[in-house]
Amino acid sequence: MERKYSKAKDSVDRVVDKAEGFVDSAVDQVQSKVVRPATIISRAVAFSIILVVLALFSMIFLTIGLFRFVDTYLFASHQWLSYLAIGAWFILLGLFILRFRQSRKSRRS
Repeated sequence: MERKYSKAKDSVDRVVDKAEGFVDSAVDQVQSKVVRPATIISRAVAFSIILVVLALFSMIFLTIGLFRFVDTYLFASHQWLSYLAIGAWFILLGLFILRFRQSRKSRRS
């Protein structure tokens, strides 16, 4: 009687081991093909948002600091001249960046 029980137990153990192996390989495949790329993409999106927000705040604070520096040290008590100088600087910067713009025709080809 005990021998039948051990044979049955061995066959159940083999079936369980095969099932565990199948589940483990399926989980590994899903993780390598779905979970890992999704994790990488979500990290990239999260870090990109953080970098964009930091860059935006940095630009805002640098602009405020530049205006205060120009208003205090270069054109003291002539605030309109500070606005004019910084506005001209931003216009020149925009024209410089616009110079590298590609036309729509060259982007399509």
